[in-house]
Amino acid sequence: MTCAEFVQTIVLAITAVIILWYTVETARLRRQMVRQNKIALRPIVLPKFEIADGKYSLVMENCGNGCAVNIGVSPVETKFVGEPGTASFREKMRFKPRSYYLAKGQRCPLEYEVESGGVKATQNLSDYTYRPDLPGPDLVLEVGFADVEGGKYKLRATLVAAQDTSQLPREFKVEPLEEI
Repeated sequence: MTCAEFVQTIVLAITAVIILWYTVETARLRRQMVRQNKIALRPIVLPKFEIADGKYSLVMENCGNGCAVNIGVSPVETKFVGEPGTASFREKMRFKPRSYYLAKGQRCPLEYEVESGGVKATQNLSDYTYRPDLPGPDLVLEVGFADVEGGKYKLRATLVAAQDTSQLPREFKVEPLEEI
């Protein structure tokens, strides 16, 4: 092998390594761009309180850029303990699922039924327990939803407890969004 052939082989090998490195880096950049686009277009459905005619209602708002479908909230069970000598009982809130979509910025009311002792309650203690303007215990909502491409997500939002009026109004603390 002559010196010129040797140099040519080395240059060719270096060129092959550079092309391989460039291909790997381009593939990484492409994957990162796809991931960023997916994140930018995902829905983010958050619980919020609205007040109308002096009455609070819990609504779900899509704060993300993508449409959210099949919105659901896990049931919430609460134990109410009365003063010593009085009865304590459990109350379960079951939220009605929403199958229609929420576009960016849209809101939908969160409708629910309350069971007390396995019977549908006629008077809803939850209206008083989970209001942002009144003291009360934590309320943890597990919200699940999907995007229009079938991606499924869930998040936990906690209406933070307040023991007295100095901690009002109560607000939601939201944990990071999970892809499931």
